[in-house]
Formats: sequence, C-alpha cells, structure tokens
Amino acid sequence: MLSVDALMTVGLLFVFGLAFGPVGVIGARIRRISKDTQGQIGNMTSAVHEGLSSIRMVRTYRLEHQLQQSSDEVFERLRSLRLKMVRWQAGASPLVEIMGGLAVAVLLILVTGRLQSGAIDIAAFVGLLTALGVITSPARRLGVSYASALAGLAALDRIFTLYDTQNTITGGAFEYEGKDRAQGALRFENVSFDYPDGYRALDGVSLDITAGQTVAFVGRSGAGKSTIFNLIPRLYDVTDGQITLDERPITDFTLAELRDQISVVSQESVLLNATVIQNIRFGREAATDDECIAAAKAASAHDFIEALPDGYQTPIDPTQHSFSGGERQRLSIARAILRDAPILLLDEPTSALDAESEAAIREALKELEKGRTTLVIAHRLSTILHSDQIVVLDKGQVADTGTHDELLKRGGIYAELFNLQFQSAPKRRRRFLRQSDASLMEKTPMGRVLRFFGG
Repeated sequence: MLSVDALMTVGLLFVFGLAFGPVGVIGARIRRISKDTQGQIGNMTSAVHEGLSSIRMVRTYRLEHQLQQSSDEVFERLRSLRLKMVRWQAGASPLVEIMGGLAVAVLLILVTGRLQSGAIDIAAFVGLLTALGVITSPARRLGVSYASALAGLAALDRIFTLYDTQNTITGGAFEYEGKDRAQGALRFENVSFDYPDGYRALDGVSLDITAGQTVAFVGRSGAGKSTIFNLIPRLYDVTDGQITLDERPITDFTLAELRDQISVVSQESVLLNATVIQNIRFGREAATDDECIAAAKAASAHDFIEALPDGYQTPIDPTQHSFSGGERQRLSIARAILRDAPILLLDEPTSALDAESEAAIREALKELEKGRTTLVIAHRLSTILHSDQIVVLDKGQVADTGTHDELLKRGGIYAELFNLQFQSAPKRRRRFLRQSDASLMEKTPMGRVLRFFGG
C-alpha cells in the first residue's frame, strides 16, 4: 500500500488508529471486571468448601436454607460479573468492524479525488482496496485478542502478587559438619514478638533451657505458648531480643540446618497423599524401610499398620477418615522418632484422644523424649507433673517457673489452673495428684493408675 500511494496509506492507518482509543477503554474496563471476577471465584470456592466440610453441622442445626442463601448471593454476583465481561468483550469486535467500514469509506473519498487529479489509476485503486481487505481481518482478531489478553492479565496479577511476595525470613550460613548436630540447649533473651496486626504476643520473655530437659508451657489461652513454638523453627522472627541454640543465635543457622534439629508432634497429625511408609519417611527422606518400621514399632503403630490391606504400602487418602485419632497421632510420632532430632516440640499431642489412646500415645512419647530437649504445650496438667521445669505464661510474659511442687506451694496462676482442673475430682485422687514423691506414686494402687494415665 505504501508503494502504491503513501499518502492514502497513512490516512487509512490514521482511521484504524482511532479505534485504539475505544478499544483501550474497553480493555481497561474488562481488566477491572476480570479482577473482580477472580475474587468472586475465590469466594465461590470458599462457599462450596465451607458447605461440604461442615455438612454434618449444617444438617444437625438445619442451616441448609441459610447456607444456600449465602451461596446463591455469591453465585449471583459471579454470574453478573460474567455477563458484564461478555458484553464488554463483545463490544470490541463491532468497534473494529466499524473502523474497517470507515476506512473503506475514507479510501473511496480519497480515491475519487486522486483519480480526478490523475495521481492514481484504477489498477492502483484495486490494489489498495484488496490490501485493505487483507488488513481488516487480522485487525478484527487483534481487537478481540487484546480484550481476552487483558482478562488473562487480571488473573495473572493475583498469581504474581504471590510470587512477588518477599521472604522476610532468611537463613544464615552456619551448618554442622558431618554427623554433628545440636545439643539442644535453648535460651530466650528478652524476646518480644508482635504479629503483623500489632498484637504483642510475647513481651520480654527470658528463659534458659538446658539440653535434655523437659520443659512444659502452661497458661490461659492467648498467653503466648504457640508463639514460642513458632519462633524456635523461625516460622516467625522475633521482634526484639534473640533466641540461641547451644549459645549460637538461631539466625546464624541456615533455615534447613535449624529445622533439621527440630521434630514436631502437634494436636493435628498431618497425613499426606502417599503410602503409610512414605508418610513415616517424611521425617527423614533417606531412611530405609527397616528404619521406618523400627520407628513405627517404637511409636506402637506397627500392629495396626500390619493389619491394613497392604500393610506399610497401603495408600493414605487424607480426605477420608481411614485412621482413628490415636492411629494418626502414632504415625505422626513415628515420623518424629525417625527424624531423631535433638529438639522435640509437643503441642498438646493427646488433647483430642480418649483415655485408651492417650495411654498408648504417652508410652510412645516417653520413648521419643529420651535424650532430647522436649518442650511441651500442656492444657491437661496431669501430663506434665514430672517435667523438669514448668513455665507459666500470662499475657505474653513469664509469670512463674519451677517444678510442679514448687509452683503449687507458691500459689498463683499455676495453682489456680491446677485446682480448677481437679476441683471436681474425688478428694482421694486430688491428694495423690498433689504428691510428687515418686516412691509413693509407685507403691500405691492409685498412684500406679495415675502414672498409667500420664499423671
């Protein structure tokens, strides 16, 4: 077209260029609608998951109508946004068609004048008209593709927001050589921690935990127990102060090396979509099958695993209730035993179990605690009576420390919590619970019963 008549070609391109303004407006509108649509899709997914995961409560409390009503609102908002998207996308193609028609009209007007002046002949006119037709089809597709691309960019914005999030917790350079590992001595030096919303969970906590000690953390809800457990493997970093491991700041360790020194058994035992033996091996990827089986035996899990259809090769589906709470917890303990880390974090591992399962778990935990620095979050105070040290937390601060007997004698929060838990127990049982003499606990029938249940 430029070789036939440069002036007319520039004029036609100018007409097509006028379409970029409206197409740009349409594209910006589509991008905003698409962003809102992505948000509503997230709400829809949450609504469906909420309804399915809480179906028993919904049916028991007859909440079907309320749940359906809230879901309908989410679906209706999504439908409305989808319709808006279709309408705006549909507007791009006619706009390009209109611009193509205007370009033909401009071509005819210009050609008339150019033919009269003799600057162009019929052959050149036919060439320009043919070339214009060739341009129009890809221009139409380009307009539609542009609108679709902007809708896709809105979805990518949500993904890139996640990818672009900066990791604020970075490791140091220290790693143990060969088979060396931590001894397990922990020290909290005036540690404070604020959550992103400004809530101060810990305020000036100072503690010395000797390697191999069993230390229990007790206190009311919100006292800061779980925060301490989150700070040790650096899931969060302290706001003030520092935590040391064997007199070395934990920020000096690489994250991998620090976390290799820690095993966790929590209230909720997590099982992944894999075989039983693979779930145990997550504690240490290089472990052999024999080592995994030995860990299962130590955790009192071998018998029920062997009773499964394929034994240790039985696939686990986390979405199905294939195991009882006690069985899941024993698999979690087997994973921790296999990991063989010098620091063990026990986050109330028996809180959701019945008495029989708790007794089995307690035996497995005794095996796991040997030779390790063990930190325990306890709500059932009967499970921590013989801890080397009990730390009482209150409003993010250390309110008191000592053994069970020392804390009871001093009164305070621990004595209050202890008496509150056992005030409804028979007087004879309460008397034995207050006794810390090991020989007395062993010699009396009641003492042996209490010791069996972790007392």
